[in-house]
Amino acid sequence: MTRLYHVSSSRNRGSIEAHGLDWSFMTTAAGIAGSPKPEVDGVFVCLDRSTVDFFVRANNTGGPVDVWAIDDVDQSDLVETASGFSYLPACIGPEHLTLIDQDLQPISQDDDDARSSTPNRLRRPGHDGEQAMTGDSHDG
Repeated sequence: MTRLYHVSSSRNRGSIEAHGLDWSFMTTAAGIAGSPKPEVDGVFVCLDRSTVDFFVRANNTGGPVDVWAIDDVDQSDLVETASGFSYLPACIGPEHLTLIDQDLQPISQDDDDARSSTPNRLRRPGHDGEQAMTGDSHDG
């Protein structure tokens, strides 16, 4: 089983520690792309650290984010969206999670010339799907 990752607002840390990753608890903070509600019935995950970095940079939660490692989840259970992002259509219990980075600050436009404007819609780099993700589907 491959280690996966999830990026979430730091405001969700207590809920994630108590309940794991469950999109029905997405009420405390917006998703990474700014969505106030789940995009799918599932938990968006990152397959590698470069995708984690993408989501940390795309942070539209209005505050710092945490990065969680997810262990013991079968990658064959993942679903890919039309925009190229992967999610698990199931809750992930806290026993499968490890907080590996916390309170990562948003990157401002002044700090990152590559992010010249905040995107309304996210698309995995290099993916040509027609539907883009506007938020992550669980944050605590």
